[in-house]
Amino acid sequence: MILLSRIKGLITSPQARAPRIAVFGDSHSVALLRAQQYSKRTHEYEHIRVSRLRKDKNGKAVGDISLADFCRDIREFAESDFVFSAVGGNQYAIVSTVRPAIDYDFMLSPVDQLNDGAQLVPFRALAAFIDSGIRETVGPVLREIRSSTAATVIHLAPPPPKQDNEFVAAHSEGYFAREGLQDFGPTRPELRLKCWNVQLNCLRSLCNELGIGLALPPRKTVTPHGYLDPGCYAKDVTHANRRYGEAVLRQILSLTGAASHGKVKSR
Repeated sequence: MILLSRIKGLITSPQARAPRIAVFGDSHSVALLRAQQYSKRTHEYEHIRVSRLRKDKNGKAVGDISLADFCRDIREFAESDFVFSAVGGNQYAIVSTVRPAIDYDFMLSPVDQLNDGAQLVPFRALAAFIDSGIRETVGPVLREIRSSTAATVIHLAPPPPKQDNEFVAAHSEGYFAREGLQDFGPTRPELRLKCWNVQLNCLRSLCNELGIGLALPPRKTVTPHGYLDPGCYAKDVTHANRRYGEAVLRQILSLTGAASHGKVKSR
C-alpha cells in the first residue's frame, strides 16, 4: 500500500518534478535496450536509463556496468525517483524446458489437473528448488540495490514461457542446447507455465521481504492462457523481443507517472 501511495502521489501531484528512472538487468534487459534504440520512438524513452550487467559470457564481454557502479550511481536518487530491476528470470526454465527421461507434474493448487502418466513430484520440493535459485542469484542483487538508494525499487517479472514447442525446439541454444534440448525435445508447455508461476510466487515473496514492488508482464504481451504472445518471441528459448521491451518501457512510464510530466506523448 505504501508503494502504491507513493506512485499515485507522483502521478497526481502537478508540482512533482519528472522522476529519474534507471533500469538494471541482465539478459532480459536486452529487449528494453532494443526498444529504446528503435529510431521511430527513441525520443519517448530517452530519459529512461537502461543498463545491462557487465560480465563475461562465453569468452565475450557483454553489458556496460557492474552492480557496484550502478548502486553508486543511484545513491543520489530521491524517494520520488525509480529504480527497476530486470535481473535473473530463467530459474523456472532450468527444470521445465528439456524433456526429462521420466515426465513429471505437480499440484499447483488443490483443483489442479495432472498430466496422465506423469510422475507426481511434491510441490514443496520443486518450489524449494526454484526459490533457492532465486534467493542465491536474484536476492543478493535486489538487496544491494534496495540498500543503495532511497528511490522506489520495482522488480520486473520475467516474460512468461513460450507455448509453441516447435519454436522452442528450433531455437535451442546455450544452456538448453548443452542440456540436450535438440535430442530430447521440449517439455509440455503447461509444465513450463506452472513452473513460471511458481517462480512468480517466489519472487513476490522475496520482493515483499525486501520492500520492493513487483511488476507483472504487460497484459497485452500475454495470451489468454498466460503464455508469452507469439508476437513478442525473441529467437531463442526464453527471451522476449523488442516489441515486448517497448511494452515494458511504456509500463515503466505509467508506473512512474513520466507521461504526466510531458516526457512522452500519449497514444
